[in-house]
Amino acid sequence: MSSIEVFWEQYHRAVASLVKGDSEPFKAIFSNREDISLASPFGGVVQGWIPVTSLLDQSAKLYSEGTATFHPITKFVDGNFSFLVEMEEYQAKLGGRPEFSPVSLRTTSISRVENGGWRLAHVHSDPLTASRSLESVVKDHLCVGSRCYF
Repeated sequence: MSSIEVFWEQYHRAVASLVKGDSEPFKAIFSNREDISLASPFGGVVQGWIPVTSLLDQSAKLYSEGTATFHPITKFVDGNFSFLVEMEEYQAKLGGRPEFSPVSLRTTSISRVENGGWRLAHVHSDPLTASRSLESVVKDHLCVGSRCYF
């Protein structure tokens, strides 16, 4: 198994820990440089070590007793850079609720080599896993040239 495949397995274990309520494995594989970023499925985008790790901690507090499965869509590696696009599915107790809830996310993770090892530079996860209509995406309206869509 290549070093990036080993890293992607670490990433999957980190996500599996997050949905059990533990953010430490996720933080351990993120770069600690200030240019890192995280787009959370709960909204918002943060940049920098402290905001990213704080958001990971906040996210972990929302999950408990979860399990995760991964469905890769595409992978790319070129030297010291890689990305992984996949669908992630969780079953977890959310927000202190007693019942398990399903969660489906589309996720893109970007990694780079630092000091001889792979580290996450960016993760974007959101619940947009199915096609959507134009109306559901546009806040008020979208105009392209003289044509407007509502």
